[in-house]
Amino acid sequence: MNALVSMAEFHVKKGDYKKAVEAFKEAAAKQEDSGDKEGQADTLQQAAELLMNAGDNQCALELAKPAVAIFKVLGSRWRLGVTLRIHASIQLNLATLEFQKGKSMNDSINRQLRDALLKVDEAVALLRQLGQESEKQDLAEALLIAARILLALEFSSNALQFAAEAGTYFQEVGNSYGLAMALLSVARASILENQFDNADQAAEEAKVMFNEGGCADEAMKQQKSSIWRIRRGSKFCDTSSGKNSHLVIGNH
Repeated sequence: MNALVSMAEFHVKKGDYKKAVEAFKEAAAKQEDSGDKEGQADTLQQAAELLMNAGDNQCALELAKPAVAIFKVLGSRWRLGVTLRIHASIQLNLATLEFQKGKSMNDSINRQLRDALLKVDEAVALLRQLGQESEKQDLAEALLIAARILLALEFSSNALQFAAEAGTYFQEVGNSYGLAMALLSVARASILENQFDNADQAAEEAKVMFNEGGCADEAMKQQKSSIWRIRRGSKFCDTSSGKNSHLVIGNH
């Protein structure tokens, strides 16, 4: 089993995602045959996240779906919450990529985002129920994904609330990078709410945190996306991207 997973991870590193998916599926199938449903779902979840981080969101989605289904049957709140967050993240990535191709919102993107919002809403609800200090990081990540999806759908007021709450939890667990990313979402939502002073402050705080955390490259990347050039008389932080530019900025 471990050999199959190791082989799959090797294929991911090489960029051969098709072989990676086959190896992950074979490992999961063996776990299913042995009656290890929890191990099967864990393998699928880890594979989905690994492929998502490697950039193959379509293959990641293919593995995240059965993982969600199995965890629902098992009744594992924490694992289901985390897997739903991964599922929603993958859908957000796919919607962003589709948007970048056409440079405009369409029904397909809208459906993808709304389904992702349902998934992450469920994730947030599940992770809130746990109430454990150790799960705060997972809740913060789910809240941040929710904020980014809400921003893409132009529900800026709700996005602002979710991003601010995510930032609070990231700060409590000492995750400065997560806090910086949450602050960027606060800045973007504040722009759409015409709260420019709040946007200025959040963006500057994010830049400081990126630099202090040794993420100077990330700070430069975000600065190039125009998040700090706010006072342009436009509700969008990146006027070069056109309408719905907040959908394509800061895709993490």
